[in-house]
Amino acid sequence: MMPMQKRSIHSLVIAGVIILILLLIYLKQPKPEEPFVQPPLENIGEIIPVQEPVQQYIYVPDTFNQRIQIFDKEGNFTALFGSYGHGPGQLRMPADVINAENKIYVLDKGNHRIQVFDQNYTPLYVFGESILKFPLGFDIYEDTIYVANTYKSRMDLFSLEGTPKSSFGKRGKNPGEFRYLSDVAVDEGFIYVLDTDNNRIQKFTHDGIYVTQWGMYSRSPGGLRFPLGIEIYNGILYIADTQNSQIKMYDTNGTFIGNFGGFGSGEEKFRFESRIWEVGGMLYIADTKNHRIKAYYPNGTLSSIFGGFGRGIGELRAPGVMRWFGRELVNRTTSTLNQTNSSS
Repeated sequence: MMPMQKRSIHSLVIAGVIILILLLIYLKQPKPEEPFVQPPLENIGEIIPVQEPVQQYIYVPDTFNQRIQIFDKEGNFTALFGSYGHGPGQLRMPADVINAENKIYVLDKGNHRIQVFDQNYTPLYVFGESILKFPLGFDIYEDTIYVANTYKSRMDLFSLEGTPKSSFGKRGKNPGEFRYLSDVAVDEGFIYVLDTDNNRIQKFTHDGIYVTQWGMYSRSPGGLRFPLGIEIYNGILYIADTQNSQIKMYDTNGTFIGNFGGFGSGEEKFRFESRIWEVGGMLYIADTKNHRIKAYYPNGTLSSIFGGFGRGIGELRAPGVMRWFGRELVNRTTSTLNQTNSSS
């Protein structure tokens, strides 16, 4: 073979290798995401008339003030109870409240228990102290209390009287496992668990059998970044997506419907929204770091705002729940109490 022919073949081989390398680099480039177009929300989650008795009040865990405040549906203050401590009627960083069966159930996070009060705010009994560890959220459906046992990364179920019934889950990333689950919502068919550090929602039967899951860590419209609150109403799951500062909406099979909100202190914004309660067909959202409660129609239209930072009647300090555990919770609680004493 002539030297010139050898050089030509060598050049062709080098050119082919270069083309192949460039092709591989191109194929590995991330493809641009198609822009998400949110569907109109006007017809989503219409208010459904509820037969009497209808709950007339919103029970707000006023976390840093170590108490429960009660407002009517227009945001007017009506009552409060609780103080800092470990005894009956005392609280440490209350995380959630449910009024059911003529009793008030308080998730007393820092005391690792559920505390039950009558309608006059008299403490009746406590339970869960040997089972729960910094629980962040719970729900009641029929005769069962479903507790997101956060620090133990499992779900624990109790009777309304506090008798343990069952539990499921363990720490991990696989289906049916949790990493710092923070809240739960239950309907007639399923249990929806907010698996916070795995940035997903997991769906189970009432017997704790895994069904499916959805969600991933993302800033995209359907993504989640450390979600902390969940509520179900009219077949729609509302998720407090804290680090994205939005409320995300999904159907019960995980199909993304839409979102509202954004980061900030304006009327339509959130700073660490942590709890969502449905009361009388309206959604009441704890806008925790803005120290207020925001009322929304189910389609995401803002109705009203109440609260505001302070220690007085009707004022709030970090309503909802904060993700503080162990030594951090003790140190911050002590600091908060010292600030209160020094200012009083």
